[in-house]
Amino acid sequence: MADNIEGTVNGEVGSAIQIRDLRKVYGSKPAVDGLTLSVNRGSFFGFLGPNGAGKTTTIRMLMGLATPTAGEISILGMIMPDQSLDIRARIGLVPD
Repeated sequence: MADNIEGTVNGEVGSAIQIRDLRKVYGSKPAVDGLTLSVNRGSFFGFLGPNGAGKTTTIRMLMGLATPTAGEISILGMIMPDQSLDIRARIGLVPD
């Protein structure tokens, strides 16, 4: 059973967040380079890493505040940025 980018497994919703080959480049410097991950519904997930690892940039792309250079994002089965308004209506962000 393989997940697709819409966040479904055999037609049933499975992933809360699904990212495939996500990339963000500022000038010639990649901030995020080929990130692929899946976070299942009902699970907890944290971004940990050193300064400059791309954590904030990834969150900004997940929230629709930054446009990816390449890659695909699905949140709650909805495609970012196509359904960004619907996604934003269902999630929240509290920065530290």
